[in-house]
Amino acid sequence: METISLWNDQVPSKDGVTTPIAGTAFSPDGSRIIVGVGNRVLLYNAETGDLISSVRGHKGIVTSVDFSY
Repeated sequence: METISLWNDQVPSKDGVTTPIAGTAFSPDGSRIIVGVGNRVLLYNAETGDLISSVRGHKGIVTSVDFSY
């Protein structure tokens, strides 16, 4: 089986420090992907890779993400 990259994104660094991705999850219908990076949560369109929303507000590091029905 071969993996093909359909899209990718560079998570912006903060003060020159790259923040690792702590978690990813697909929405139940497969249309969106949520990503936890540092203290942000990023929501992407799974088909196009477009960033839908970047949510800030966590004081600490986001360690996991998931969707709820």
